[in-house]
Amino acid sequence: MIKTIPLSIFCSLLAIVGCSDSSSESSNQSPTIIVRYQGDPLANVRVQLHDSESGPVVAAAISDPTGQARFKQLPPPGGPQYYVSVESISDGGWILDPKLGKPATSGLSIPSFDSTSQQPHELDLPPSAVRLLTRKKR
Repeated sequence: MIKTIPLSIFCSLLAIVGCSDSSSESSNQSPTIIVRYQGDPLANVRVQLHDSESGPVVAAAISDPTGQARFKQLPPPGGPQYYVSVESISDGGWILDPKLGKPATSGLSIPSFDSTSQQPHELDLPPSAVRLLTRKKR
């Protein structure tokens, strides 16, 4: 005799065991930069990579709530590093210093991604990077 499992138990088992999701596996393998400000992850930052300080954007990604900006596709690097520019896309009461929006004035760079390593690069923004948009009460 074959016993049937109630649908609710079957769904619970699926939730516990889970299913393989190829999209999450591929995102884990994407080149990633973790954006941090004063040691904390910073979300809603557009991270742009350039081959030179005056070159065009070659790749861009937006950081998530964990500070991770995942790049879907990167061209081969033109050198040992990428120059970085960052911009705030948040309206959460803060903005990034405008000088960080250009690689020539940002002073930010990361090493080129190693095709054999999937370790994320960390990008620590300088102490003066974030400016509050609220006015101080007098």
